Amino acid sequence: KMAIIYVRAKSQAKAIKGIEGILEEDELSVFKRARNHKKNTSAKNASMIDYKHSTGFEAVVGYLYLKGDRDRLDHIISLSIGIIESDLDKSNKNNEK
Repeated sequence: KMAIIYVRAKSQAKAIKGIEGILEEDELSVFKRARNHKKNTSAKNASMIDYKHSTGFEAVVGYLYLKGDRDRLDHIISLSIGIIESDLDKSNKNNEK
């Protein structure tokens, strides 16, 4: 069940927004191309904006994997997990109030 937190569109959208500033030129190009690609499907449990951003995030992850840049992929994933968990901590603190 914990994996759902990391793979849902809303979390991935937050992650890519948090790391967008550190993406290399080629990574940013892949992100934008995937994000802006016309989709024939619609998001079931997310806004269309989050859905498009998460698609871009997944494209960057796939690009780095296929490129074989394991160190960069690990760095991007690590930063993304930190962003998602930080957001989760904020949500939990707000729910406790």
